[in-house]
Amino acid sequence: MKKTTILVGIMLCVYISYAQKKVPQPDDNIKKYLDDGRLMDATGNLKIYVSSFAYGFLEAGYEQKINDKFSVEATGALALSPGATMFVEVRDAEINFLDVAPEFQSGSGFSVSGRAYKSMGAITDMQYRAFTYSNRIRKYDLYEKRTHNLYLTTGAKKLIKPAISLEFSASVGASLYKYDLPNPVIGLLYNDEQTQRGTSLYYAVKLGLGYYFKY
Repeated sequence: MKKTTILVGIMLCVYISYAQKKVPQPDDNIKKYLDDGRLMDATGNLKIYVSSFAYGFLEAGYEQKINDKFSVEATGALALSPGATMFVEVRDAEINFLDVAPEFQSGSGFSVSGRAYKSMGAITDMQYRAFTYSNRIRKYDLYEKRTHNLYLTTGAKKLIKPAISLEFSASVGASLYKYDLPNPVIGLLYNDEQTQRGTSLYYAVKLGLGYYFKY
C-alpha cells in the first residue's frame, strides 16, 4: 500500500509538471497580433495641401496631437499665381474697381486652427470639425489685397498607406478684405479713395496629403 501511494504521488507530480509546460500562457503583448502596420498612434502630421495650387498658393502645414480628441494645426503659404478664375476672381466680381488688369507679383499667408475629432485617436483616420483663422496677402503692380478669414470646417482623413494620409475638407465663413493702392494710381478707384474695405463670403475645399510620425 505504501509503495502504491508513493508511485501514484510520483505519477501525479510528473503529470502536473508536464501539463504546466504544455498549457499556453497568456501573451501580454496582444497588440502585436492586432497591428496591421498603420500608424494609428501618431503624435504629429506633416502635410501639403495640393488643392492650394488652384487658389494660387503652395500651402504646407503641421498638425500636433493634444490628446485623443483634439489637435492644433499651423500652416504657411507662398503665393505662386493669382489663382484660377473660378476660385478667386468670381468672389471678387463686386470689387472690380480697376479700369486696367493688374499684374500679379507675389504673396504669402498663414493659418492656425483647432480641431475636434469625432472619436478617439486624434489626427489619424477619422472625421473632424475645425475652427480656423487664415491670413492671405496678394501683391499686384497696381494694388495690394489683404484678407482675414474666419471659418468652420468639416473634414475627414483616410490612411492610404501605413503612414500616409489623404485628407478632404470643406469650409465656409467670413472674409474681411482690404485693397490698398499706392499714391501714383489713386485715380484708378471709382470712388477716388486709396483704400477699399469690405466683407464677403468665404468658402473653400481642400485636398491634402499627410505624413504621420510618432516621437
